[in-house]
Amino acid sequence: MAVYRCKRCKSIIEFEAGATETVCKMCGKKQRLPRLTLEQAAALRKRIAVIAAIFAAVCAVFAVLLITVIIPFARYNAAVGLYDAGKYDEAIKAFTALNGYKDSDGQIEKCKEAKKEASYNSAVQLYENGKFEEALSIFTSLNGYKDSADRAVLCGAAFSEQRYNEALSLIERGDIMKAYETLIKLDGYKDSADKAKDLFDQYKSVKLRAAAAGDTVYFGKYEQDNDPSNGKEDIEWLVLDKNGDDLLILSRYALDSHPYNSVYSDITWETCTLRTWLNDTFFNAAFDDEEQKSVIVSTVTADKNPGYDTPPGNDTEDKIFLLSIDEANRYLTTGESRMCAPTEYAMARGAGTGESIFEFGRHYCWWVLRSPGYYPYYVSFVYYSGYVNLYGYESSLPSDAVRPALRIRTK
Repeated sequence: MAVYRCKRCKSIIEFEAGATETVCKMCGKKQRLPRLTLEQAAALRKRIAVIAAIFAAVCAVFAVLLITVIIPFARYNAAVGLYDAGKYDEAIKAFTALNGYKDSDGQIEKCKEAKKEASYNSAVQLYENGKFEEALSIFTSLNGYKDSADRAVLCGAAFSEQRYNEALSLIERGDIMKAYETLIKLDGYKDSADKAKDLFDQYKSVKLRAAAAGDTVYFGKYEQDNDPSNGKEDIEWLVLDKNGDDLLILSRYALDSHPYNSVYSDITWETCTLRTWLNDTFFNAAFDDEEQKSVIVSTVTADKNPGYDTPPGNDTEDKIFLLSIDEANRYLTTGESRMCAPTEYAMARGAGTGESIFEFGRHYCWWVLRSPGYYPYYVSFVYYSGYVNLYGYESSLPSDAVRPALRIRTK
């Protein structure tokens, strides 16, 4: 075989030795062929092979330079540009990606210092503009950079004074709810605790009228800290539902411990002794005459246990009641929202707590529902972890933690 370079496109054409013409496969041009000896053709192929090898070597060297020098250099300069533009977080990320190229590690530290300085200057400006809370957050995050710790103290004092004056202004304007909530966040600054205490009764009333589902309200009093000498404590309630001016509320904490039924026997909510205790003893102990007038007599449905065919009894008319399985799942939709802690008084009365649930911040208890369990003498309940137990336990056990529920009219 011999080779020849096309006159039009310069492509290499191979042809049989002795041929007089050929067609270029690249451009299609028909052309006459020179008469080459076999030695000339071999020499031409050799030169082409050498040129190809040189070209490949040059490409390989360029690829190495591109990867190890050109691209890192360009990225380094881009990172420097980010630093110069004050985009320190982006610059840190870019220098980190260079894996020690040139002085990129030193540049990272330089970026961090510049970032601290920029944050410090920003906080100083915020403080001078009276934005003490924002300035406090930044100074605190600087972990002692320059005099940031001292400036954080100044910001904290200025912010407390600002909020205190805001609370006084809210009181003058008659915005009791915001004034009270502002005062209790001041953690005793000046006489904020005393002022909050003076506003609390008004706050409870305003909060109750303005409450929506998911809010916490106060209504009634009951012994909770297990120290009767200081009187009863205000009861906190979770608002489960709102219908016009009426609220369905559930105690935030388990307030007492009382057996579902005093004797071991087949039982339903309709005939259990806990129902009697809630609507008589608890009702009269927790609410004064005016509060009792606000409590709505509710139709309490005899909801079935969704897992078993245990007879649930009949519907009742009650002022105070327990949630059913269906209501516990409907209004408290997650296990966490169903978890309940007992008061000190409830624990002293026998409410059992789960030691294994302490990692959530405090001990939690299981609390009783009104729906029947697997047997007619069993009652369902919510476990420490918030799991609704359909199977239940013997209704005469003494350690039932009680979370009363009721409907009240707010106007």
